[in-house]
Amino acid sequence: MFNKFEPMKDRNLAREMTALASKAGIEDPDIFEVNASKQSKKLNAYYTGMFGTRRIVLYDNIIEAFSAEELKFVVGHEIGHYKMWHIWKGLIIAVVFVLAATFLMSRFLPRLILLGSRRFGFSRLGDIGSLPLIMLFAVVFTFITQPIPNAVSRYYEYNSDEYGFELSGVTIEDAARTFDKLSVYNLSDPDPPAIIEFWFYDHPALSKRVENIKRLYSQNGSGS
Repeated sequence: MFNKFEPMKDRNLAREMTALASKAGIEDPDIFEVNASKQSKKLNAYYTGMFGTRRIVLYDNIIEAFSAEELKFVVGHEIGHYKMWHIWKGLIIAVVFVLAATFLMSRFLPRLILLGSRRFGFSRLGDIGSLPLIMLFAVVFTFITQPIPNAVSRYYEYNSDEYGFELSGVTIEDAARTFDKLSVYNLSDPDPPAIIEFWFYDHPALSKRVENIKRLYSQNGSGS
């Protein structure tokens, strides 16, 4: 609705993206670029597909900022999320957390409302007046449990980094340069305090992602 998606202008790059997808067992995906630069300098790319649809999308500003090898690593990473079912697994985790929050809310809030009904001005959870209390409970529950889904997400990011590195066949220098550029353009802290990363980051610190790729590289003995 708000951005223009069009076939990638650089046909050589489009062919490289198609070949990369084919290497992962994904045949003939649509390759698009989107004019995201009109809204933000943030770099991004993604792969999506469902019920026979396959689409690789790159922001125009990432195409401008990255080399072909760096883009192959980024897209390989996104394909890794798809191939390892990370989106579906994430949805399942989200549903579990919603059910857990709903269960705890049904157990805890009615008792709290009963104790403070005079002060609250309502006496049951189904009253419209209880909405701020429900929202407060949701905020507290999300804050307390946030490290769990974030830890799972960081694990998935490491998995996809490794998949993208092996799929794209880029060098360790290309991978490290990709992370450096993402840090600069997306204004992210490459090495945040451990407690901040643990509690708030759904992606690993970029410095750790570089070290993880270097470790994989040393184990394999090559960049492919």
